[in-house]
Amino acid sequence: MMFEKGVYWLLVFLLPAQLAYHFWPDYSFVFGIKVDYLSPAVYLTDILVFLLAAISYQKLKDRINRKLITKKSRVVLIKLIIVTALIVFANITVAKEAPVALLKWIKIFEMLLLGVYVFLNKRFQKATLSAFFYSILFFCSVGIAQFVLQKTIGGPFYLLGERSFSVTTPGIALTSLLGRDFLRSYSTFPHPNAFAGFLGAGVALVLLLNSQLKIFSKKKIWLFILVSLTAFLLTFSLGAIISGMLTLLCYFVVTKKIFYCRPQAKTAIFKSWMKLESFLGIKNNGVYAIAVYAVVFLSLLMTVPQKLITNRFFLPESVTLRIQQAGIAGKMFINNPLFGVGLNNFIPSVSGNIVAGTSLFLQPVHNIYLLLLTEAGMVGFAVFVYLTGKLLTTKINIRYLLPIFFVILTGFFDHYWFTLQQNQLLLALLLGVSLWKK
Repeated sequence: MMFEKGVYWLLVFLLPAQLAYHFWPDYSFVFGIKVDYLSPAVYLTDILVFLLAAISYQKLKDRINRKLITKKSRVVLIKLIIVTALIVFANITVAKEAPVALLKWIKIFEMLLLGVYVFLNKRFQKATLSAFFYSILFFCSVGIAQFVLQKTIGGPFYLLGERSFSVTTPGIALTSLLGRDFLRSYSTFPHPNAFAGFLGAGVALVLLLNSQLKIFSKKKIWLFILVSLTAFLLTFSLGAIISGMLTLLCYFVVTKKIFYCRPQAKTAIFKSWMKLESFLGIKNNGVYAIAVYAVVFLSLLMTVPQKLITNRFFLPESVTLRIQQAGIAGKMFINNPLFGVGLNNFIPSVSGNIVAGTSLFLQPVHNIYLLLLTEAGMVGFAVFVYLTGKLLTTKINIRYLLPIFFVILTGFFDHYWFTLQQNQLLLALLLGVSLWKK
């Protein structure tokens, strides 16, 4: 029990670490360039996840049989496994690089394993809060120190996955302030955007857990907010900052902490909203209907001529490249609508469209919904919509909707929730926690 709890605490604390051993087979190179997204890697956190599953195998099996599998659900589960196996087989078969797709499906299995483990071990909720609280404080301090020094710290932090670079390193993420370039905070993440996304969801999770468990005093919580907010802003991640502001705005509106309305005005607002729900068809099945509208919107977005957008408006190069990526993703989806091009096969499939000197094309499209449509096709996306709708409408503890909403929003601006180790495992942890009963 104590050993298992210790391994779990260490795993949660080290979620932001990216220490890993990479393998570089031929398919992980594009035009002679190493591509991290295609490289098989064994992370320290992978070892801890599977060690945790191994030492708690029997207890985990018993809890799954007792809590999740009934006589009625057993038949449904068998059918679900068969359908999933067929989808996985089809997706790997159509992939340009089958080993890459297979490894991605293994990663999804690992995320599922971690999520189920967390869900079945609510007894570790205090350990979850404690480990994550100190983890975010520690890794935020690393990010702040990097901004102050304008380079990585080095030394023992290399063992946590901190890469060696400075403000003068070619291709490093910079921001311009008062006519001077500054290094954005990376901490131990592959990119400041991934760090910002991790912080946005992670900080919200810590605050929600502590509001229920009351482990840390108000002084410690305010220190935590100050340090994490500083590190978050020093990432200069526009997508995460906009998503964070929208998430907080929705929270304050829903909890009635911003707008005060007279009873008559409230009645009018509610009636108007009910009419809108009725018109859009989201009154009873909101999640499903909204997902359908999102797919239609994204499909229409794919058909917009890219030259029309880039020629009509003056946009930064990074935005222009993202628009071009979205256009290529649309073409790939139209050519492979059923099962997609294979998980994690966006880069191998898009290699023929790479523009010289644009490293952004050696990355997945910066939108997880477009990425999922492209790599998994309509079949995989339909399964995603169904499972998400089922989770949000019937299973989830509503108090954890705040960080989940932040994840959904940031998914429109970047791909890290579906492609990077730290963010994937945090998402699995978050979903596991959100299934804890009130």
